[in-house]
Amino acid sequence: MVDPYFGATSNPFSGKRDYARADWSSVPLICYAQFGTHQQREVEQAGIDFAARVRPGGSENLPVIDTAILRSIDAQRPARLLKRIDASAHKNTTTLFARALDQAIKPCSVVSLAASLHLTVRTLQRRSTALAIPSPKSLISLARVFTVERLSEWSRQPAGAVAVTLGFSDRSNYRRLVRRVFGAPPGRIRQQGGAKYIEDVIVRELDNSCGSTKSEPFGWARGWKAVREAAAVPS
Repeated sequence: MVDPYFGATSNPFSGKRDYARADWSSVPLICYAQFGTHQQREVEQAGIDFAARVRPGGSENLPVIDTAILRSIDAQRPARLLKRIDASAHKNTTTLFARALDQAIKPCSVVSLAASLHLTVRTLQRRSTALAIPSPKSLISLARVFTVERLSEWSRQPAGAVAVTLGFSDRSNYRRLVRRVFGAPPGRIRQQGGAKYIEDVIVRELDNSCGSTKSEPFGWARGWKAVREAAAVPS
């Protein structure tokens, strides 16, 4: 359902389609087919992963496709963030946060995050403690805020509207989450750099050499300049 060739060239509409050189990992591939055994083997040998699978003629196709599209918009940015995390964090930390990012396009709970990793909630919490990183709930909050802010910057749409699209019941709930996690309203976080600021906080919080999790808002942690409340800042 997606031509993968444009991932390897600036102009996908010129020249011969050389699928052997295509960057299959750069675009969402949505499977809309019933594979036979031989076809399935060919797909697996080619290392092709699908962002979603839909049944031909199925009534639930649109929500599945919408989810795949949301996960793939500006996908290079979360990929770069994961590379930054991987440079200083344990590989299990990167895996855990990557799964949180994958689920951040919709409401996510610690239970669903643990299930996606084939772990119990208790085991997931223990592993987070052993890795000296924030709790699973805090990781989900960081991933959700980062996703809203980066998609807001990419689309040039208000963060509140993006938050509602991603499953927040209303804009005020998103503002409260940002205040709780960063100790400041969304407007002030954007003045600090927006999604880039959030990326830097995430990298520092997941750096396993930094020690155990602190209970203070992330924006105040580990040498970061305090973000002060300001009633005049719009959120």
